[in-house]
Amino acid sequence: MYSRVTYAEQEGITPRYAATFGTTWVPSPKLVINCTAGSGRWREESLPVTLRDGIRGTTLGLPANVVSQMDSPHMPQFKVSDYATLSNGRILNFPRRTDNARLNPTRELGKHSLKFGFSLENSYLNSIDIRSTDSAFDRGMTSGPNVAVSSANSGNSVASPLLGTGIGTAGQILRPPDPGQLALFVASHDQRRSPVGTAAARTERYSRYNRFDYNARNPLSQSTGLGLKA
Repeated sequence: MYSRVTYAEQEGITPRYAATFGTTWVPSPKLVINCTAGSGRWREESLPVTLRDGIRGTTLGLPANVVSQMDSPHMPQFKVSDYATLSNGRILNFPRRTDNARLNPTRELGKHSLKFGFSLENSYLNSIDIRSTDSAFDRGMTSGPNVAVSSANSGNSVASPLLGTGIGTAGQILRPPDPGQLALFVASHDQRRSPVGTAAARTERYSRYNRFDYNARNPLSQSTGLGLKA
């Protein structure tokens, strides 16, 4: 499946696929083995139109040393209350993939039915989710002597960026690569006691593993000079 998405000041593609395979073997009338395998992938993408058009922060007159500190040099987002939002600071490229395989044998022994199941799943995440910067402004700091109050009939939100009194900003969101594995084993025993009664026992074991990079660099490491870890 392939689709294109469009948000406010953003566009992107979201390709995805999924494939499955299954088969059943019957080595004997009392032994059945079922096997399935599958894989799926989805990449979520959202890119600013200003990045596509090559409009950089320096195009607006922002100092080059300020733009160089942004994760992306494209035009930042300016959200000014009562006015249209300019640009979008976010760059999202988020692929996900899951692979899965299962094996399920069943053995009939007279009144006893033995069933086993084994599943192995690998999951992969690798999110690139960064921003140039997102800045928000409103009337609150321009509405008169009591500047902490945002009034609907006094002040002007355009004055807020001119005075350098924004109400908020957003930077990057880091999601490092995160592979994970899940192994699952299930066994069950059914015994037919009568034409209408069956006794059953079941056990289940699983193991989950996620990798964490203890040596990954903290995004504040370079700016602080402290060699911080994630």
